[in-house]
Amino acid sequence: MSSDGRISQNVRGTPESFSALIDSHSVSNEAFSALYREVGLWSAVPDQSRRIHRWQDPVRIALIGTLPPSAEEVVSVHAAFLSAATGHTVDATGASNAAGANLGVLCLDNPIKDITENYWDNISSMFGEDRRQARRFAEGVARSAPGSTELHIRLDRRVVAGCLVAVPASLGALEFYAVLAPALMRAMGLLGSLSSFAHSVLLAGGMRLEPSPLDRLLLAVHYDQRLAPGMEERAVTAALEAIVADRRSWGGFDGLTTFSARGS
Repeated sequence: MSSDGRISQNVRGTPESFSALIDSHSVSNEAFSALYREVGLWSAVPDQSRRIHRWQDPVRIALIGTLPPSAEEVVSVHAAFLSAATGHTVDATGASNAAGANLGVLCLDNPIKDITENYWDNISSMFGEDRRQARRFAEGVARSAPGSTELHIRLDRRVVAGCLVAVPASLGALEFYAVLAPALMRAMGLLGSLSSFAHSVLLAGGMRLEPSPLDRLLLAVHYDQRLAPGMEERAVTAALEAIVADRRSWGGFDGLTTFSARGS
């Protein structure tokens, strides 16, 4: 972290061998497939079949509200990572351009209720005019340190149609960076809960500040063209191990370079 609080925009960072990481923890393709099913398959209603939820339209991220230091730079770094990992278009539109955005990062000084009181005009394009719908699919994404966020998802037939990530405006640059890492991965449709494996920002109470090669593989599998929004768990399971094997052998994860939160 530099003295002005800036975050490095180097999205490559320090080389880290994906194969070495996986081998050192004895994670087979079958074991990784089980990890993916934990986060990649989800149901809004208990006891209903878990399915894939993901974006079809390009993702346009806008910043709304009182912004922490380096907020635009941080969101730009995360957007570049998500786009590279998924092969799906993810762009940061800038702090002043909420028009046309479908994923809002709302930085709040006041309680979360301000979403519908003070900022509704800026986020209605992400959720439509029904305010109840904006909160219907809500999942709290909590981290004991450095802060917490609220993630609000609007779904349309298992397609993610809009999203709002509410973040405390009081966070510093590195805290803001760390809080957004799991929130934006979940905003891409990884809505389940990861119960184990320390090398992921999705592990509740985990210590990682930035996405790992494992996180990149989770995103790559989730957006593989052999999977689709609405696919049920049985169909996903039948195709999953071959997809994982392909993704791990295509060269994008062996010698993978992960992006860094270290200061410039």
